[in-house]
Amino acid sequence: MPQTPLDRLLESGHLDEKICEELRALRERLNPFKLSEVVNHKLECIWDLAHYRYNPAEVEKKTKSKLEELSPVEKEVLERLSQAFGIKVYIRTRENGKLIALRHD
Repeated sequence: MPQTPLDRLLESGHLDEKICEELRALRERLNPFKLSEVVNHKLECIWDLAHYRYNPAEVEKKTKSKLEELSPVEKEVLERLSQAFGIKVYIRTRENGKLIALRHD
């Protein structure tokens, strides 16, 4: 019978039982459909960023509701890039495709 890679690993006997239990618990918490949705959203964002033409008229001021589309790690990375290079970082919103500044100096 076909098995997932995780099932084959768990049955291999090469892992400590504690690690096996942690992996089983992780599998129970994960929702593959939600993960797929998140990955697809991030791919759409990458596609949009790779294929947009900058137009200053589209830029909006920073709003918290728009920035909630980013994870805390993504926000931190973009803010650090902004600080390190001394530039304004813009993100494109999912709803209407407008640009908003992540940080204003």
